[in-house]
Amino acid sequence: GFDADGVFVDGTPTGVAWFDDLDLAAGAPLAVGAEFQGGQLQPLAVKLKPDGGLDADFGNGGRVILPLGSASSGEALAVHVGDSYILVAGYVNDGKSHVALWRLGLDGAPDTGFGADGLLVLDGVAPANYYDARVGLAVDGRGRSWLTAGLENAAGDLDMAVWRVLPSGELDPDFCGGGPCTFAGLPGGNGDDWGNDLILAEGAVYVGGWSWNGSDRDVVIWKLALTPVR
Repeated sequence: GFDADGVFVDGTPTGVAWFDDLDLAAGAPLAVGAEFQGGQLQPLAVKLKPDGGLDADFGNGGRVILPLGSASSGEALAVHVGDSYILVAGYVNDGKSHVALWRLGLDGAPDTGFGADGLLVLDGVAPANYYDARVGLAVDGRGRSWLTAGLENAAGDLDMAVWRVLPSGELDPDFCGGGPCTFAGLPGGNGDDWGNDLILAEGAVYVGGWSWNGSDRDVVIWKLALTPVR
């Protein structure tokens, strides 16, 4: 059976940790989330074997703390496992939160040819570490990463944002001039808009999230062209 009793429980060093998303890697779960270390939230990836035990060939005994660059904390919120790579989306915090994308090898090692030592931090303030704010991730057939979240605008409100990132770790210059595309001002709305997840379809991208209507939040699905100009 799976981990003897059908349930895998990871007793982390600090005792405070959680998973936010998972995908399959070589027929076994790979989960991402965060744990507290030294009073700071650290982005975490954990790989299991098909029988449920930690995969010793992944990272440090089955666990990887993702690099933070110059930030001090962060959280991994979404994961996609490809044929030869792992992409993880979330946020890092250097006093303000920013959307982040990590690329790892299947062994958990950061891809040093992607971004800065495996980490790409996207411009703009995206307070993803608060209630009902996620980071969505999808990968298209050309290996480009699509992300959605929210960004603070000049007025201090949040706009739904979509980025497209090339496999090299650079923003795609053919997508909104290097992106992101931001969307706000839904009918009846006058405040925050946020994208929590996205899916790619023939000729379109759908983004699910929420919008503030002036008194509370409404659920929203946006349908965008694959090359929006807004």
